[in-house]
Amino acid sequence: MIGELKEQYPGCANIAHGLLLRFFYSMTKEHGYEAYFSQMDYSSPDYIFVQVHEYLLRTNGVLNRRELEQEFHYSADYLNKIVKQRSGMTLVEYSQAYRMKQAARLICTTTESIEKISQELGFESKSYFYRLFKKTYHMSPAAYRKYRRGNSHEHV
Repeated sequence: MIGELKEQYPGCANIAHGLLLRFFYSMTKEHGYEAYFSQMDYSSPDYIFVQVHEYLLRTNGVLNRRELEQEFHYSADYLNKIVKQRSGMTLVEYSQAYRMKQAARLICTTTESIEKISQELGFESKSYFYRLFKKTYHMSPAAYRKYRRGNSHEHV
């Protein structure tokens, strides 16, 4: 069809029209394809979970209950329930898991100080960041950096 239109032979528009009609006819035949228009259910828990996850990405894992409620027009408790059903973690746990994964990635791939990384990820307390990191990876951030750089063929 593109060749017919490109070459501009006499009757090419009629041929292209006929080919399009044949294509659409074949799409409606038995064992063919069917096209359906559907509307996204924006109140679906799956859709809401995806939106919460994207919010988490935009905020670098930092969650604020009041801001979540304003963003999604649902109570934080309802959003927490959806996240728990979909991920097995509460909102706080989901946020912490994301931030710890980001911290591990940054520790391994940058030369930024660990304190700067913890601040970038929204941790106000350096000691809390260290405790959470050690709980997650069973070593301090500095030891993790040294270990991972020594084993750079492995991925975070």
